[in-house]
Amino acid sequence: MPDLQREVHRLLGRCLLRLQQYERLLKALVANHELAGPMHSLEGLRDACIQDAATKTLGTLIGRFLDDNVVTEGSQREILGDDTTTDVISFGFRLNIQMTVDDHARTRDSLKELVDLRNGWSTIS
Repeated sequence: MPDLQREVHRLLGRCLLRLQQYERLLKALVANHELAGPMHSLEGLRDACIQDAATKTLGTLIGRFLDDNVVTEGSQREILGDDTTTDVISFGFRLNIQMTVDDHARTRDSLKELVDLRNGWSTIS
């Protein structure tokens, strides 16, 4: 019995480590998928996005990821840098993942299930 218990603990620990890795990856994707602004302030804008993502929970990160990073076929996003100021050099980029509507719904459901499962583990004492 102690060997089985040790194996369960080992496997659960691996699952928790993978969830942490997944959360760190989501934080990086959410924080860095878009950047736009005057060249002289890009570093500060990027740092602010990273700090903002660092404080978010897994569920919030997944929501932001699906709303901001993942687009469905045919959806339109506004063009970055639609600023009429011409005396300042500006830069902007956005990275998106495009999915079909069905794939987007399936991905949303799967990620919600992942968050629910993870939240269920935290209630186990």
